[in-house]
Amino acid sequence: MTADVAVATDGSPFDAIRREDEQGEWWSARDLQPMLDYTEWRKFEDAIERAQAACNNSGLNAPDHFVGAAKMVDIGSGATRRVIDYRLTRFAAYLVAMNGDPRKQAIADAQTYFATKTRQAEALMVNPKELSRSDLARMVLAAEEELSAVTAALKSAEPAIAYHDRYVIESDVVVVKVWAAQFGLTEQQGYALLKEKGIVYRISLGARWSNSKGRKEEVFEYRARAGRESFAWFDLRPQHNAPRHHNGQVRQTLYVRQGFALDLGRKCDLVPTGSAS
Repeated sequence: MTADVAVATDGSPFDAIRREDEQGEWWSARDLQPMLDYTEWRKFEDAIERAQAACNNSGLNAPDHFVGAAKMVDIGSGATRRVIDYRLTRFAAYLVAMNGDPRKQAIADAQTYFATKTRQAEALMVNPKELSRSDLARMVLAAEEELSAVTAALKSAEPAIAYHDRYVIESDVVVVKVWAAQFGLTEQQGYALLKEKGIVYRISLGARWSNSKGRKEEVFEYRARAGRESFAWFDLRPQHNAPRHHNGQVRQTLYVRQGFALDLGRKCDLVPTGSAS
């Protein structure tokens, strides 16, 4: 097992939670969460997912910077529980801060800290007197590439941040009709597209007599296809307060987890209404 230690700090709270081991410096996402003023892990994980997407879109490999891990937390009475955590590089922590709620003062503090520390670390790594002109040229090029990567990452994250602020709600899930409307589609068009992409499928529950249509009509429900990344983007919930199906079966409604609504739209090649194409 890799041992890690807290390092000496310069008074910054972000330095106080920084860790170092033989693989280098890193931050625990769980330690960083309260520092960025997030009380709920679910909401903080949304920022992490946006940061991972921004990292990939910048041409870097997110798993190199966001390493999945587990952490034991105290749940009271001497008991502990294993929870999901991430081992973040400085760049990953910076992207998480950049993808956080910009209205939080803690976010602005974190952005300043990680940007400043990156520059300080670069300055301490070399002795200017020992640098040749070619060394300086390489450093300039590296700095420009890093700036370009960060700029691209932030640019790619803008639609996700705007979408999250506009649509993600406390109830967390929406019916497909609402999800489809966010992309300018009707409920029927939304289901048709999800079926076409192989994301959902329809199950038949038999037929019942329709008084309004004067004939029997098929009764069906939708399910998310298992074994796919998109399966976790849905939530199937029983409707105990709704009338049961003619065969006595409890009705079940397929919901879209609103935190993944943008990912689902991207999977279907959709752009939210009001977004620049």
